[in-house]
Amino acid sequence: MKRAPNLLRSGKQTVQKRRESKRQGGSSSIALPPVSFVVRPYATGRDNARVARCHSELLLRQQQLWHKLSGLTDDPQEPKRSSETTREAANWVRQLGMMIGRGDAVVLLLDGPAGESAAYALVTDTVDPLAMERTGIVGELYVEPEWRGKGAGQQMLQAAERWLRARGVRSVQVFVTRTNADAVDLYTRAGYVTYDYRMVKTLST
Repeated sequence: MKRAPNLLRSGKQTVQKRRESKRQGGSSSIALPPVSFVVRPYATGRDNARVARCHSELLLRQQQLWHKLSGLTDDPQEPKRSSETTREAANWVRQLGMMIGRGDAVVLLLDGPAGESAAYALVTDTVDPLAMERTGIVGELYVEPEWRGKGAGQQMLQAAERWLRARGVRSVQVFVTRTNADAVDLYTRAGYVTYDYRMVKTLST
């Protein structure tokens, strides 16, 4: 597949955030200093540990969400799952090279003002098996806890959409657990709408 131009090189983004300060009889906004983010592609080797950690955090978070949805209060397998997730994340990093090499995926990293890790995303260009149409998928999106609510997630989505748009992709999908309120809010504010539902039933033993 023909590669599209890389529009992410040295992509510096500035986000102006505002803090709402409620006062009696009304509200006012206090401008915070702008945050400068840099969006860049994943660098094999240098970013391996970072990507593995972000992937691992996403898996653990997803497991926690599904555990709660199942109505269980304690998870006796959690220590074992944490260890397995760490090993799986290392294997995941090894697979990224093949995915990127095929030209139908990109791993994006968002750096903060001091070069610190702010966010990570995996974006693929694929075919929707239901609609049989070409579509983009934001397969993973992780924002570091200290950067949540500060525009990092929004910047990653915009970078993902730019990459897809440059390849001629006209739509993009995300998969999110309904109880992941922060993620649902992020995607909704970015213009994503619900198209269908995945329905699950837990079978008794």
